[in-house]
Amino acid sequence: MTKDNNARQHNKAGMPRREEFLAAALQRFSRVGFAATSTRDICRDVGLAHSAIYNYFPSKGAILRALEEREMFPMQRGAERILSEHARKPPLERLSRILRYTIEVAIERRDGWALFQDMIRHLPPRARAVFISNRDRYERTVKAVLQEAIDVEALPEQDLSLAIFHFFGIADGIARWYRPDGRLSASYIAKHATDFYLSALKCSAIAKKSGHRQSK
Repeated sequence: MTKDNNARQHNKAGMPRREEFLAAALQRFSRVGFAATSTRDICRDVGLAHSAIYNYFPSKGAILRALEEREMFPMQRGAERILSEHARKPPLERLSRILRYTIEVAIERRDGWALFQDMIRHLPPRARAVFISNRDRYERTVKAVLQEAIDVEALPEQDLSLAIFHFFGIADGIARWYRPDGRLSASYIAKHATDFYLSALKCSAIAKKSGHRQSK
């Protein structure tokens, strides 16, 4: 690559242009929504002519798919790495680690996390199916560790699908209300939410027995 070509591929701070477009698009999508954002808006934020974006992305939908790869795939790899590194730990500890990691990612990558909730409405059918498959893969990873904890009786029997639904609802809510200038750190919130969720799972057996008695 020549010096001139390299200059065109990077901004003044040395960030690759493609990444710069993705960063600007993510901020736009998370702030005003995918439907309300145009490629012209993204180019204006980057400070380049509108035609420049088509050197990297043929459409706004292509930007969305690139963001999915950038945000979701590293998250899956991170989860698998944590489970591999702690493969010999008790299932409940492994579950705690993966839950806390998930919430920390939801906080750290909150713009991308919020975008995930918006993606399904705007992706074409084939791309939507791929996105749902990738999302379900992560959920299955968490669900498998939860099942391991139940199998060794570290947690009571659960409706796994409902338990996972509750957990990701917690992560989604935290990603939406978290503020970097708040009084609590992301690490503290992630640990507190994880402990709270696991305590709720442990109490679910009591609630189940109580509901069974009342139904008699």
